[in-house]
Amino acid sequence: MRGPLLGFAACVAAAACIIGTTSAGATASAAPGFALPATFSGLEPCADCPGIRATLALAADHSYVLTLHYLERDVPDVVYTGPWSYDVGTSKVKLSSPYGAPQYFLVVDPRTLRVLDRSGNELSTRAPQTLTLVSLGSNPWTLVELRGQRVSSSATQQPVSLDFEPGGRISGSTGCNQLTGSYTLKGNELHLSPLATTRMMCASGADVEAAFLKALGEVQIYNLDNGRLNLYGGGFPLLRFKAAPLTPVNAIEH
Repeated sequence: MRGPLLGFAACVAAAACIIGTTSAGATASAAPGFALPATFSGLEPCADCPGIRATLALAADHSYVLTLHYLERDVPDVVYTGPWSYDVGTSKVKLSSPYGAPQYFLVVDPRTLRVLDRSGNELSTRAPQTLTLVSLGSNPWTLVELRGQRVSSSATQQPVSLDFEPGGRISGSTGCNQLTGSYTLKGNELHLSPLATTRMMCASGADVEAAFLKALGEVQIYNLDNGRLNLYGGGFPLLRFKAAPLTPVNAIEH
């Protein structure tokens, strides 16, 4: 059992699929109904792992980056790039590849893409497979870089994280203590209130906690880039996050 995106990966790896012809016609410049650039993410079923996180970044120049991350497997991410197009008549996004058959998605609404089969038709599955628009509050975020330096998972007692909740509330972890506060948005401007934290003694990671809280106090701007959350202050990068793992989906039989 494997999902269509995993089939796309296998097809590319084997280089054994028939290469489709890609035309750069009117559909390549059509607007899909959501703002560009846009990043969508979701979980694909996996036969021998809890799931595969698929992250699709669609750029305004009609190039794409499709990243497949295998949960709980110590293997590198699989990354594919190429041109994408949108057909207004069918509301379908098409990812083209020089290595195999194209991948299709149906634009269900401005926040949701539904995975289609290799011919652009609906999948015969028990439940639809979808990718959801990644936004500030679409999922929790785990810290991976602090002022340009990578943050190792072993540097703190638990992952350093933020969760932008509905209603302007923010919560998370400093790696030791829990934090709470509020936030406001104006375009890509992000303002965080003074944050309250618990006051547990940290067996490790006290330096990371202090640097993290200091950086949060300097945040002015945010952006989302290929499924990553970047926070800036004073024109400089402060913090970089990856989407925290979601609950794996059950395998879907085809």
